[in-house]
Amino acid sequence: AADYESYLGSYIDLAKPKAFSFDHYSLLDDGTVRPRYFECLEAARRASQKSGVPFWQVCLANSHFRYADPSPATLRFQIYTSLAYGVRGVGWFTYTGRDRGNYRNTAIDLAGRRTSTWDMLRDANLQLQRLAPTITQLKSVNVFHHPNVPQGCQGLDSSHFVSEVRGTGPFCIGEFEDAQGRPALLIVNRDLAHSTS
Repeated sequence: AADYESYLGSYIDLAKPKAFSFDHYSLLDDGTVRPRYFECLEAARRASQKSGVPFWQVCLANSHFRYADPSPATLRFQIYTSLAYGVRGVGWFTYTGRDRGNYRNTAIDLAGRRTSTWDMLRDANLQLQRLAPTITQLKSVNVFHHPNVPQGCQGLDSSHFVSEVRGTGPFCIGEFEDAQGRPALLIVNRDLAHSTS
C-alpha cells in the first residue's frame, strides 16, 4: 500500500472484520514519544470512520529493548490518547514474563507472581471500566492537538466545538457527540512528566 491508512483500508475491505486492532508501542526509555504515534492513530481513526468498523489499540505494558518502564503516567497516556482518538477497546502487551529477550516489568513475572506493574495496570483498567458506559455511547467527531501539532495531525483550527484552549499543555483533545448531538470533550495532557491546568 502507498501509506498506512491505505494498508488499513485494504485490510478492512478484504477481511471484512467486525473490529480491528493494531499495536503501537510509542513510549521510549529516554522519555520521548515515537514521532509517528499520533499519525498512526490518525490513520486508524480515519480507516475506522470510513469503513464503520471500530478499532482497538494494543498498548505497551512492559519494558523491553528501548521501550519505557511502565508507570501510572505511561499507562494513562496510552489509554487516554487512544480514547481521544475514538478507540473502542484497549489491549496490553504483554501481561506475563518471557524467558527470552530482555522483557521486564510485566504484570506477572516468570514465577507467576504479581508485580508493581500489575497494580498499575489494574488501576488503569479500572479507569477504563468506569469510563466505558459513557464513552461507548459517544461518537468521535474530531481530534486535535494544541499548541504544538504532531506530524500528520490537526490543530485547534479543525475543532468542531472549541475556539480557544488555555493552559500549558501540550494537549490532545478528542471531540465527541452523544445520541442527541450534544458535545463532549476528552482533554489529554501529552506531557508525561508534568501536570497541567
